[in-house]
Amino acid sequence: VPHPCWPYPPGHPMRFTIALDGDAPSAKLFRISLPRSPKWRSARAGEILELIRQRVRAGESGTSDGSAHLATPRGPIGNHEPLYAHVASGSRITLRHGDAPAGEQRSLWLWGVRGPLARMPHLSGLDVRQVSLGDNFVAALTGVGIVLAWGANDFGQLGTGDERAVSRPRIVKDLAELVAVEYVCCGPAYTAVVAADGDLYTWGRNQPSNLPTRFVDTWVNRFGATTCGTAVRALACGGSHMGVISESGELFLWGYNEDAQIGIHAHRELVGLQKPSIPLSLPPEVGAPVHLACGAAHTLVMTATGALFAWGSNKHGQLGLPTWTTRVAPTRVLSDESTSVVDVFAAGHASIVRLSDGRALLLGELEGAGTSSSLRVRGPMDTGEGPQGGVLAGQEGAHGAEDTGGDGSDSDDGAEGTPFTGRELIATRVPIGDAVATAALGSSHALLLCSDQSVRGFGYNAYHQASAGPENCPLGLEPAKRSFIPPQLPAVIRPHNFAWEEVISMSAGGGQSAAITRERGSLRELCETELIQHVSPDTCVLFMDAALRTHSLGLLRECVECADLHPYAILRGHLPEGCSLQGWWRDESRAASLRGPPPDPRRSAVDYTREILEEARSILAARAPGIGLRHTGR
Repeated sequence: VPHPCWPYPPGHPMRFTIALDGDAPSAKLFRISLPRSPKWRSARAGEILELIRQRVRAGESGTSDGSAHLATPRGPIGNHEPLYAHVASGSRITLRHGDAPAGEQRSLWLWGVRGPLARMPHLSGLDVRQVSLGDNFVAALTGVGIVLAWGANDFGQLGTGDERAVSRPRIVKDLAELVAVEYVCCGPAYTAVVAADGDLYTWGRNQPSNLPTRFVDTWVNRFGATTCGTAVRALACGGSHMGVISESGELFLWGYNEDAQIGIHAHRELVGLQKPSIPLSLPPEVGAPVHLACGAAHTLVMTATGALFAWGSNKHGQLGLPTWTTRVAPTRVLSDESTSVVDVFAAGHASIVRLSDGRALLLGELEGAGTSSSLRVRGPMDTGEGPQGGVLAGQEGAHGAEDTGGDGSDSDDGAEGTPFTGRELIATRVPIGDAVATAALGSSHALLLCSDQSVRGFGYNAYHQASAGPENCPLGLEPAKRSFIPPQLPAVIRPHNFAWEEVISMSAGGGQSAAITRERGSLRELCETELIQHVSPDTCVLFMDAALRTHSLGLLRECVECADLHPYAILRGHLPEGCSLQGWWRDESRAASLRGPPPDPRRSAVDYTREILEEARSILAARAPGIGLRHTGR
């Protein structure tokens, strides 16, 4: 019985052809057939190259004595890269003179239902540019435009043409033979990609085929009835609907429409599978749509001016509007914010909005939590009122969006401002970060990448998909309650969890999470992250002194957080050997930068430590206001 991890059809070895560079006759071809042994399942290109070099006679091609590398029509293959990430069975590649250009190496990390946080060993050394997660499968995009997919395949979401699950990364062969891919996006059980020429290809559940198919020519688009799927600028996949924005600014939505998530035109119904029709329009004064996000039954669109429009189901507050009734047309939301919207994310019954000042807001709630993930409060419907100004007042769009569905009949009882668990919600925006660089949102959990390179997670955490391990859970959260992490007290995944590599993108879906990292560029960054790992009550003051001298804000933040958690241990007056605090105070330039005269040298080390801590706080407040330190008051 073939090994289930073999990334090619059972019973068939991997066969491909290698030709010498140039117009070589057929006699100069090497026909390769790799067995299904464990060694060749993870073979690197350099191992195949070495076998070829042994068979080529010196002087005939020059490859035995000189350097050489393998290449596909998309580009060279590094000797350290896994062969199956570039070559599919039946492919033809080239043997070229010279060394392969050194490309950027990135790592893919996965954690959650399939196991703890770990680097994906099968893709080590590969330039992974993007990763997207479905409910129980993964799709990764490499730097040369190849899509690799693995996981469940019960709806053909892996693009193999069958429904057999695959447990290791496998090239989507039919797609690789057609186009180079620039963007990949996964729905719960389907996949969509945008090719380099702007064409949309889809496969999986509710799609034209379980093989990659050019969307514009399929029956879903009435065999070319519209231009939907060509010149795609933005793509989003929802629970049962999807949409694209074209280069010309046209917005197309199609799929199921039971909650008006694809909008209402005069001839459309609220139920059933809807095909692309005329583009959905927005008020012209807000600019063209540039970004799109689709949830289970709602849609968000951001325009070029930073305006945000939302429609579809609002039963969980995912639109950010003050009632839980459905909106059937684009409705302006968050118009009362002082800064513009720069990014939007949607999944399940929740949305995340990132603002230009670095703040991020959570709208709605996460599935499977058992406890509401948002701050839901009871109050009068459609008034825009709420405790502490936390309720959003929705602003009707220029098209006069109307409410439909939901009668609000559950909002009779209880006092205003009293927490509740009913469905009579008034949507609130929950602040979830002050220095958010990007985010990833799944139906039941979310991840935030902050400017200090930490990843903060919240939501359903039964498989540690939000925390990447129990050690990263909030200290104030009881172990019995760590299966759900509230957004107000997120888990913090530190850089050392990713072997000090820099996180550049993330994805969340189903019960798992993913991150792409790259090596840090400078020795200073490596030293700073190494010191962060050793911050403790005994080293905190010494490291804080070093951080102040070298303007290392990341290290300074860790030291101040340590001081918040262990105030008595740090202020006990027993400083580590070799601490340079006295010399630090004698530094005239530093003393001049403080308010007032230099402190009396007869004062205790506890007093010095307190003042260093205060200066550290003031520096962080002035130079890194988004870091968001805890102030316990202890």
